[in-house]
Amino acid sequence: MRSVWLVLSLLDFFSVFASRIADGFFWQRAPGKPLFVAAVGAMVVSTVLAAAWPFNDFKKSLELESLNALQLLFVWGYVPGMFLVQDTSKYFFYQTLLAYDFQGIKSCWESP
Repeated sequence: MRSVWLVLSLLDFFSVFASRIADGFFWQRAPGKPLFVAAVGAMVVSTVLAAAWPFNDFKKSLELESLNALQLLFVWGYVPGMFLVQDTSKYFFYQTLLAYDFQGIKSCWESP
């Protein structure tokens, strides 16, 4: 359960970098410093919480176990891989929309 939470937390921030550029790849435009600092900070805090979850003192709640180093490495390997799949899919899907001028999307970009 903790690994699912960490994957969702990390992949959400990685998705912000993919969604900033409509018709290109994420590396084609550098993020602003505030966005980059916020994303790195949130990912570090999420990883630390996943590694040392301090909130299991409740009597009738869902017990969430901390992740060990191998599980953290697996999640941190999985998330960037899925991010690259997501960004590549976005790029090719958007190129298809532009090629067929879906709902006038190409003419919207070309008009002043």
